[in-house]
Amino acid sequence: MLLFLQRSCSSTPVPEPKVITETVTKWDTVSITKTEYIPKWKTRIETIHDTIHIDTLGSIVINDTITRNLISMRDVQSNIFIPTTTITNTIYLYKHEFYGGFSVGATNQAVQNINGEFLYVNKKRDAYGFGVGLNPQWQPVYTVRMYWKIGK
Repeated sequence: MLLFLQRSCSSTPVPEPKVITETVTKWDTVSITKTEYIPKWKTRIETIHDTIHIDTLGSIVINDTITRNLISMRDVQSNIFIPTTTITNTIYLYKHEFYGGFSVGATNQAVQNINGEFLYVNKKRDAYGFGVGLNPQWQPVYTVRMYWKIGK
């Protein structure tokens, strides 16, 4: 008769790394510096207003002052918003983990050994176990274990 006894210290499964993605959109206003030219004398002045809509980004207003069939002054006012998108990826890496426990080895007739064990899990999620125990004749028994993650 063969008996296996396995118990873990907790029933919590090993968590997978979490990746949190955040997207932030910021709208900036673009301003245009303007240069004004004012003539020294004027005769007949006419001002023309022209508004240009640029899709969903905003608009530009152009004010022209015309004297003697020439543009004597031009004023440009912009109201344009340019989107700035920031994407932030936060990756949480697992640290080293340590576990402790015990094991019992037996056959159908008697207990063969009792061990105290130590388990180390690294960042790559590989596990290594080390144990020390005693057999029925009170002689030391050493165990070494290695585990690798199978699947995703």
